Amino acid sequence: MSPAASTWLDMWRRLLRWSNPHEARGEDKNSNTFDSTRSRAIVVGAALILAALVSWSNLLWVEHNRFGLALTIDEAGCMSQAIAYANALKYGGIPAWLAALSYPTKFAPLSPIVSSILMARLGVDENIAFYAHILFYAATVLVTFWWVREQSSRLAAICVSLLVATLPDIVLYTRKYQCGLPATFFLLANFAYYKADRFSSWFWSFWIGAALGLMLLSRTMSVAFLPDFGLVWLLDSWKTLMRNIAQLAMSVAVFLLISVPWYASNFKEIFGYLFSFGYGAHSTEYDMGAASIPMELSC
Repeated sequence: MSPAASTWLDMWRRLLRWSNPHEARGEDKNSNTFDSTRSRAIVVGAALILAALVSWSNLLWVEHNRFGLALTIDEAGCMSQAIAYANALKYGGIPAWLAALSYPTKFAPLSPIVSSILMARLGVDENIAFYAHILFYAATVLVTFWWVREQSSRLAAICVSLLVATLPDIVLYTRKYQCGLPATFFLLANFAYYKADRFSSWFWSFWIGAALGLMLLSRTMSVAFLPDFGLVWLLDSWKTLMRNIAQLAMSVAVFLLISVPWYASNFKEIFGYLFSFGYGAHSTEYDMGAASIPMELSC
């Protein structure tokens, strides 16, 4: 066997090895710096390749099945917001863009904001806006891979990431233009809490607050998730709460700084929508059959 073939074979054996997570990360006693660096490079490469492949498949589907076709009522609302932001950014610069962002709206702003940046660069076209959700989708796959890899082997990380990447609802909302994927920031918030070790890390406590704030900006209906986060995290970290109160306070402050300004300025529109068409009497008018792209086109 040639040296090159032997090297590739060794790499794939390492990639697919189901072993102790510490050993797989190169943390065994006999590992050296080179082996550890190579192991991390393989993990990063595997995660990026996996995310790129599944994202590319959804991108191709969107280009062939969504570009130039009609939008649902919710998609049209988010799309008009994104185009308005994009025109402001492209023709008026940052000041006009910020002014457009301050205009009252009931639609979560994160997806239109990301889309407007892409459209300002690539062209103000509603088809470009769909690329924003592909980015959120790729981030969801990467966070899943990272989290599982922290606790298990590379093979487990690949398998779980593929499972998440092919979940019907994840795929459906990747291919729709209806707010962002709150699952991205839902996962990131929980992963950051895991890494923070009950708010003992300043860095990861910051990302807990940032992820929760971005989750609320990606979809207004995710407000309903906040009590669950608070209750579970409070019960889990109760014994160390006073010792890590400063990190917790910082996390809450970051969350408030990210989410509260937009919610405060759009309070009437947001909660009027949430308690009528979101969770209220009109919510049944927009079920999966009325507000979604055809289910036969979602796979």
